[in-house]
Amino acid sequence: MAKRKVLITGAAGYIASQMLPTFRQRYDLVLLDVSTNDRDGNPVEGVQVADLIDDDRSKYAHHFEGVDAVVHLGYRARSGELIDHYFFERQNVAMAYNVLRCAFDAGVERVVIASSNHAADWYEHMLIHSGEKDVVDPYELPLSDNFYGWAKATYEHMGFLFASGAFASDAGDPAAVVLVAEGEKDGCRLGRLGFVATCPEGGAGKWHDFHTERMPAGRDFAGMKHATAVATGLQNGYRGNGKAGSVRIITPAQLG
Repeated sequence: MAKRKVLITGAAGYIASQMLPTFRQRYDLVLLDVSTNDRDGNPVEGVQVADLIDDDRSKYAHHFEGVDAVVHLGYRARSGELIDHYFFERQNVAMAYNVLRCAFDAGVERVVIASSNHAADWYEHMLIHSGEKDVVDPYELPLSDNFYGWAKATYEHMGFLFASGAFASDAGDPAAVVLVAEGEKDGCRLGRLGFVATCPEGGAGKWHDFHTERMPAGRDFAGMKHATAVATGLQNGYRGNGKAGSVRIITPAQLG
């Protein structure tokens, strides 16, 4: 069985150095960074030089062709006064966009972007350390008190834009058929078969009203319960928007 092809940005960095021994065994790799040496000056095998901050994506977009997944670890370090870190982090946000856009244009199925707890630094510094709050819920708005955390939160928001299907060629077409799978693996399989497919994060039982605004069915009890909830949500709509013209639950056997 052929190995999957994974592209890693920031491949000469410290985080990548912790991943590469295992990734080299499991995947065919495309390694990108602005330097072929690690921070100690040692060469990293296989790294190709690419400046992903450059607005001219034609200089590096070819690296994304035929890739199954992207792991974005690239990062430009900041310096100077805290209030001026914006200018460095703005470039990191631009780099994240370029990576997502190249992956989107090349049809890459999965993009993983390294984030950080610093995306929620304000909660930690103002509420958690004082004991007023225990944890930050996954659905709370990420609030940071520094530009590093701001940039990480922006990566997450930007990733959602690309994952939501908003930029698909048939986005907004009321006649388009969208298959909602129970989980990510099934959604990816449907995508490889040529279908337009999506799913909620977390799989069965995780469909919420807000998913209905955008746009999964299993044969097991949890899967069917989940499919029914999805169908009900799509038929009823969300705040009067995104209501599907018709919804039908189908099983693999019905696909033939």
